[in-house]
Amino acid sequence: MGTALDLPAGYWDGLARTVAAAVDAGRIGTPKALRLTVHVRAADPADAVDARAQTAAAARRCAAAWFGGDAGSEYTAEDSGVGEANRPVASLLRWPGGQSALLAISSGRGATAGNLVLMGSHGCIYHRIEPSAVPQPQQAR
Repeated sequence: MGTALDLPAGYWDGLARTVAAAVDAGRIGTPKALRLTVHVRAADPADAVDARAQTAAAARRCAAAWFGGDAGSEYTAEDSGVGEANRPVASLLRWPGGQSALLAISSGRGATAGNLVLMGSHGCIYHRIEPSAVPQPQQAR
């Protein structure tokens, strides 16, 4: 399979470290909730499923780092009315300490873009996931 994600290598790990540093500095208090919405560009339908899986795994690692461990429970919903390659996935994760994360991930044609909000006990962090600088293939007219 080709490269499914057009974010730089180490993007999610760098984001996790940067946000953790802000949390450790007390900028938002205790992390309470995460909302991540992202669409990742996939080079072809075969890459779309892998792109979603890679992104979901990276988002879960980030949330675990910010909330101090793995989620205690998870509920996932998928739109089964579309083909597997274009199927958006929404997951709700809950931690024993009461924290929660909503991860909405889709993949397919179009630029990589999205955002996340990490809400704390007295502030929040917003991060925009920028559209890819990688040129998009021309579509037939």
